[in-house]
Amino acid sequence: VVVPRLQEIVKSAEIKKEDVIMDVGSGSGTLLKYICENVSTNIANVYAVDLCEEMVDIVEEKFPDVNTLLADYLELSKSSLPNMQKGVDVIFLNSVISTFTDLKDPLNVSAALLNPGGRLIISHPLGSPFVSEMKKSMEELYLNDLPAVEELKLLVKHLPLKVNKFVSEDELYIARLVQRPYHALEKVLCMRGNVASGWGRGGKKLGIPTANLPESMFADALRDVPTGVYLGWAQIDGVSSKSVKAVVNVGYSPTFVGAENREKVVEAHLLEKFQDDFYGKEMRLMLAGFLRPETKFDSFPELLAAIHKDIENSREALDTEEFSILSSHPFLQEKCEGEAWQQIAYDIAMQAAEV
Repeated sequence: VVVPRLQEIVKSAEIKKEDVIMDVGSGSGTLLKYICENVSTNIANVYAVDLCEEMVDIVEEKFPDVNTLLADYLELSKSSLPNMQKGVDVIFLNSVISTFTDLKDPLNVSAALLNPGGRLIISHPLGSPFVSEMKKSMEELYLNDLPAVEELKLLVKHLPLKVNKFVSEDELYIARLVQRPYHALEKVLCMRGNVASGWGRGGKKLGIPTANLPESMFADALRDVPTGVYLGWAQIDGVSSKSVKAVVNVGYSPTFVGAENREKVVEAHLLEKFQDDFYGKEMRLMLAGFLRPETKFDSFPELLAAIHKDIENSREALDTEEFSILSSHPFLQEKCEGEAWQQIAYDIAMQAAEV
């Protein structure tokens, strides 16, 4: 009776020939059998992960061509995985997510391991009612209920994961989440100041001009802000009549060897063209989402390709409701006289923007 449900779980991952697949908490290989039988599965790219040495031994005996990892899933990272530095394309958390004390923990790890477009499948072939009943009858075991769709969306609200399929029936639970290249910040970063002349690298060397905020003005405030590429909204006095989409680098520009920034700098590329420069004019900037960590590339073509991808991803993200609403936030308005540096909880910022 369970077999068709296990097959449906595997089918939901839409496995491709080149996919690297991870079965977390594989046990004796209940789901693994159907992963391996899938016509698109390359068994050499399948990894079974379990904490129990006995279970790993059973999998190695039953599925000799499958890779095994005796490991705590919460301790895995791309750098710790043998031959998997390029990441994972499909992760199955079948019949296991309810055993984690904090459901955010396996979601955080999965988001970090997955490649862009990768799929996370959270499933149970016996459904939510079974898990809830088991939780009541076996109080000595720590179990969470399987999350309902709205709860799951809240859990991944600030992760680069999006729920794009959800099935919860009496005897089947499947949630498919897709890795996306951005996520909303828990605290929106707001800053304003007069646009400063930069290093001339963005426009002259890369053809991507930036409006920079003064280094000295935000040096202390930026100390605890992770370096990386952010997305958000900008407003420039007397230049833009409405908020403008922006992709923003916060960091040291490490690819410019020998000419790196001395301090952590805010460099904003506005996704609209303006005829005149706006040095000296006040820019209000709101960073609402995160794209990627700052990276030292081996060449300028690689850097340029990454920047163009950042721009594409920013345009896409800022058109979604979770970011577009923030373009109306009071901080971005011309008559705003708030602090030059503010951190606002995302939910509070959204509420203020909707007023």
